Amino acid sequence: MLLALIRSELFMKGEVSLDESRLSYRTLFKETLSDFSLNTGLRHLEKIGVLFCERPAYRSDIDRIKVPSYVYDILTELEEKLPHVGIAETTET
Repeated sequence: MLLALIRSELFMKGEVSLDESRLSYRTLFKETLSDFSLNTGLRHLEKIGVLFCERPAYRSDIDRIKVPSYVYDILTELEEKLPHVGIAETTET
């Protein structure tokens, strides 16, 4: 999830919607995340302090994803630790 957010440059906005994060993941990895996988991934990133998830008071579902300002100071180091993934081109025969 972090790789998709950084590579799509959504991370630089400071605030990302769930739909935007799903789209960036699907574009990079060519697969759709289930709600469970998305929430699990976001909770993990929230636990390690890379992002914060905004939730309405009346439910536990994530509403928006916010990037704390201090993360931009370590963004280069984060990117170096992420795997290098490219979109492979395919040709039909």
